[in-house]
Amino acid sequence: VVSDWWLNLAFNFGGQGADADALPALHDITVRQAIAMAIDKKAIAEKVYQGTATPGDTIIRPASAYWHLDLPAEEEIAYDPVAANELLDGAGYADTNDDGIREDPKTGEPLELLIPASQDTTGAVESGELIDGFLQQIGVGVDLRPVSDNKMGDYWGAGNFDAYIWYWSGDPDPNYQLFVFTSEQCGAWSDGCWKDPTFDALYEEQRAEFDRAARQELVFEAQRRAYEQVPSVVLAYPGWLQAYRSDRFTGWVPAPGADGYLMPGYNYDSVVALRSVSESVAASSGGSSGIPGWIWLVAGVGLVAVIVVLSRRGRRRELDEA
Repeated sequence: VVSDWWLNLAFNFGGQGADADALPALHDITVRQAIAMAIDKKAIAEKVYQGTATPGDTIIRPASAYWHLDLPAEEEIAYDPVAANELLDGAGYADTNDDGIREDPKTGEPLELLIPASQDTTGAVESGELIDGFLQQIGVGVDLRPVSDNKMGDYWGAGNFDAYIWYWSGDPDPNYQLFVFTSEQCGAWSDGCWKDPTFDALYEEQRAEFDRAARQELVFEAQRRAYEQVPSVVLAYPGWLQAYRSDRFTGWVPAPGADGYLMPGYNYDSVVALRSVSESVAASSGGSSGIPGWIWLVAGVGLVAVIVVLSRRGRRRELDEA
């Protein structure tokens, strides 16, 4: 079904934690663009997720279909390791000691990224292993650290990483997901303290816009800005697989649209419409299944409550813990 979350390679720009020591070269947009260009997202979707994911692009989940910006091909940073190498060559990042890793012309530091990857996020470590190989092709080293989510939080809090592979989910409304990328969220919900006044202004403008169509354009522009500035690379939108019994129950209503969820936290149509097959047959013949419809309704509501709890266990840090 349509993706409710995405896998994210987020860069650290420094700012949080006393031990923050992010690679200075990551402040150079040329380096970030080259890294994005060197990552084969299609390979991640096909090899890591066995074709159940689609390549990622923008920071609003596809499940929020009205707000998600599906970039046209001409605006995408296409997979092109040759062009990525040319970008780095042109910016003066050369391998001066022939060890296979380029050096920063300003600091002399090697372009080597310490990348923690969440073992608790499906596909994060495997994607990191692929990214290691992709970046070798452009002279960027990777020190991949597969760790638990608890340890991921430690890395984030200390700021002693260069990029990390984790995930984001979101709400039906786009405000929350844009909010976490704003400058004011450095040290709170921001992945790596990216600060961009243009993005901040777009966030505030969409937040105050009451006209839905006008707000959509502002949300699109904010997504476009984040995509172009590359504070992170949206790697993939993994599909959300569901198993259900159509032989036992009828009235499943997918939302949003034909490829949507049958029983997610934001879909109440299935709760109202769901019936046992035997009850539906009995109702059509004027009889009774012996199991009142309200029991199925209560069971459905309970299931939704459980799913809501599970689905809201996304990576939402409490501000007082940040």
